Amino acid sequence: MNSLLIYPEELSSEGRVLLVGERARHATEDFHDVVPGVTVPAAIRGGNRGRATYAVIATDDERVELVFEQTAPPIARSPVRLIVAISRPQTMKKVVQASVFLGVRELFLVRTDRTEKSYLSSRELRSERISGEVDRALEQAGDSVPPRIEVGALLTEVVRAHRGGGLAFFADTAFHPHERSLGFPQAPAKVSMTAATKKDSPSDGPEGDTVLLIGPEKGWSERELRLFGDCHLLPMSLGERVLRVDAAVYVATALLLMSGV
Repeated sequence: MNSLLIYPEELSSEGRVLLVGERARHATEDFHDVVPGVTVPAAIRGGNRGRATYAVIATDDERVELVFEQTAPPIARSPVRLIVAISRPQTMKKVVQASVFLGVRELFLVRTDRTEKSYLSSRELRSERISGEVDRALEQAGDSVPPRIEVGALLTEVVRAHRGGGLAFFADTAFHPHERSLGFPQAPAKVSMTAATKKDSPSDGPEGDTVLLIGPEKGWSERELRLFGDCHLLPMSLGERVLRVDAAVYVATALLLMSGV
């Protein structure tokens, strides 16, 4: 890991941190060769970043004491909200990680018309598994603030709840012919927007965030595409090759951020 994540309840008002049991093992085994006096990057979950100095390492009773110094605020969030179709369990782990690495504000893992029912009962969608993936990704990224994550809602409900805010795009993992038959142009991979479109959209706060929908590898259904048309979502093509859902999350989000939306 690149940073030690400290939970608020582990930090005293004097900046002292006490870790015991599994948390103590985590702080010593994942940072190799730590001894008293060593300082490592650290962050308070949901709070400021800084550095932690090992004061006491007691391997006999699995106890680690550190002194934490706050040196920087949290990393700024990306102005993107992700709505991603639930797919394979291992892919969902990677999508959760991606949401942290990309710094998005919110992640909605939703049920679509083509979501396999067996995926909905996956252990990877349980809150404790998601929380664990989020924390590991925060430590890898050197970040401190996780995205807000919701799991299991219907795509229709989430889309309608977000209509009327900032810009909204939908992307398939590949462009499917039936999208053209429903009147959606095959947009280039590069996102292009008119100045008027950007001007008319809020730019600050959650209401001005860009909403990005990533579909399943089987594509959106015709009913879902009609919903996107009714809600004035913009199509976004990721090319002719079918991408894994987690790869599509990285590609589409990066394209939006590079386009300055």
